[in-house]
Amino acid sequence: MMHDIFGTVVFIDGLNTYLKARQFNDSKVIYLLDHLQQSVDDHNVSLPALVYDIFSTWTNQMGYPCVSINKSGNVLQNHFLMNPTSNVTRISPPNYIWGIPIRWISSSYDDPQTEWLLGKQGSIPFLENDTWVLLNANAVGFYRVHYDDELFSNLLKQLQNNYQVIPLENRAQLIDDTFNLARAGLMKIEHALSTTIYLVNETKYIPWQTALNNLGYIDLMFSMSMSYGNLQAYMQKQITTIYDDYKNFTIIPELHFDKYMQVSALSTACKYGIAECREIAQKLFKSWMDDSSNKRIHPNLRYTVYCYAIAAGGIEEWEFALNMYKKSSFSMEKAKLLSALACSKEPWILSRLLSYTLEESIIRKQDATKAIISVANNVVGQSLAWSFLKEQWDFIFKHYGVGAFSFSDLITGVTQRFSTDTELKELQDFKESIQDFGSATAAMERALEQTNTNIKWRKDNEHRINIWFKANIK
Repeated sequence: MMHDIFGTVVFIDGLNTYLKARQFNDSKVIYLLDHLQQSVDDHNVSLPALVYDIFSTWTNQMGYPCVSINKSGNVLQNHFLMNPTSNVTRISPPNYIWGIPIRWISSSYDDPQTEWLLGKQGSIPFLENDTWVLLNANAVGFYRVHYDDELFSNLLKQLQNNYQVIPLENRAQLIDDTFNLARAGLMKIEHALSTTIYLVNETKYIPWQTALNNLGYIDLMFSMSMSYGNLQAYMQKQITTIYDDYKNFTIIPELHFDKYMQVSALSTACKYGIAECREIAQKLFKSWMDDSSNKRIHPNLRYTVYCYAIAAGGIEEWEFALNMYKKSSFSMEKAKLLSALACSKEPWILSRLLSYTLEESIIRKQDATKAIISVANNVVGQSLAWSFLKEQWDFIFKHYGVGAFSFSDLITGVTQRFSTDTELKELQDFKESIQDFGSATAAMERALEQTNTNIKWRKDNEHRINIWFKANIK
């Protein structure tokens, strides 16, 4: 944000003089701001206030703002809180006003314009006949944007008519902001979901991955619900075009982000049940089994191939992957194979994997918690992992509970899908039955809190989201 405001030369000069002046010494925020001010003065950059007056509002206050805008161009800033009922007034200052450089574009202005919001309220002078207006152009500002219904609707129409008019970063930003505003109760969840409709035409990784990250929680909550079928059908429809662009597993794109896009496209297509994707994964895996000395699977795509081939296969595929895990000397390859072993749809195979975490001769000690969490991430293995954790708690705690950095992740990973009153009661009973959770004590408290949050979220949102997916499948 500073770089965007000052420009490259001014920003780099200010950093250089600051680093030289403070080398081998301590530092404070004000020293950096003083050097940036000197660079601003040297280059005659016009700002509405001193650098310190603007940026101390960012360095001396927790969090960040949300800027709301209506169709008249009126803007208002508020402290963004995921839980709006949180009490933060004990932290000084309590009013939370930031100096915000609002970069904006519209259907009439291709080049970003800047308006400073130094107080609670301000305005953006876009034209009345603008069909859309976009704040935080190129997503360089550290704030979220909340559009009123009319402005939001116009942005959605532009995305669906010609999404490339909206900058790449802002396509991702609009998705992320809207989902987070929905979680905070400031927008309807249906509005957030509507930002994903245009993805049927999107070809770039950043918006796609942003959407997948934000849809991940819905997927998690729906995974054991009758509503999952509509989510699956919607995602199949949305991913088909980009899947067709990348479905040749043997051709790896040259550009960096295109490589990422291929991994996301293929893993998403296989995950949501596109038959061709799963068939290709099975064929590639079978080819590897037939000649393990000649691996034809590109490293980028190995986990996707491993996972969905094992999911569709049986004990033969699973044992082959286990042997490859034991033979491999490369940590990344072992991690992919271990996670893929947990993709099986056979409960008895997953139970075998869980039992192997107690045998260091098969599953390395440092890999055991990852293996248990991976089983829990599998819908079929969720209850198996939870039962295993309770039954083997004494052994697991003895081996991994003291000083193990990944031990708290075990509680979080196994319980992350909990979203019913029955599961909450089981978790509470488990807590009461154990005297000492060691390094996982805080994780247990968070798991109880998250389970309560999940229960409330499902009651408030599941039916509405299911109706939305059903309406947008066709």
